[in-house]
Amino acid sequence: MESGKPVFLKFIIGNDAFESALLNRSDSINARIKHLHCNTLYDLILPKFSAALNHQSSKTNAYIDEWSKDMLVSMKKLDDSDLDYHYFISDCQYDAKKHATPHTLVLGAGFTTCGSDQLTFAQWLKKAVIEDKPVSVGRRFFDTLK
Repeated sequence: MESGKPVFLKFIIGNDAFESALLNRSDSINARIKHLHCNTLYDLILPKFSAALNHQSSKTNAYIDEWSKDMLVSMKKLDDSDLDYHYFISDCQYDAKKHATPHTLVLGAGFTTCGSDQLTFAQWLKKAVIEDKPVSVGRRFFDTLK
């Protein structure tokens, strides 16, 4: 243990295991690895999972908002790093009653209908994987962090 935090895989896992893994693994910095990351702003599942891991309640909108803010902070940190990192952030299909957006865009209509910055998720993925011209979309959500 270093700094009171457990050390796994030769690096310290901070508050966000995904962020810690990408930023601290030497193989993540390798330019041949293209990191593609997709999140919806108020993911239906991930805040509940995070709350369960942290022994907290996710039944309030405030918890979901805090999870969303933390997710954006991590994504911005990854975007500002030296990684070949590209993201897709969207608030598509927002359900005000649940204060949630879909967990995944890969299945169902969201794949071709959910968009951000004039690109659907399918178009974003095609640009990155088939055309080898990755872009990041949804930067406007970082503005909410100021």
